[in-house]
Amino acid sequence: MISSSPFTSRRALVEYVLFSPDVLRQEHYERALREHIEMARGIQDYQIVFEENGCVPITDYSSASWTRRRRPWT
Repeated sequence: MISSSPFTSRRALVEYVLFSPDVLRQEHYERALREHIEMARGIQDYQIVFEENGCVPITDYSSASWTRRRRPWT
């Protein structure tokens, strides 16, 4: 899912959220964001001023059971 949140008429936060068991190559994310900005939003002249990436663990375990599984000594 790609979402855009405009701050002003010239600045926006654009996020790519993907639920997947695998981390994809960086090129995949960059291409998807470019396509969204250029095709879906119709913006050709833009500048990316900050990039951030990371993985957030998503699970259906309760936090207590997940913590015990990650730290068996507690």
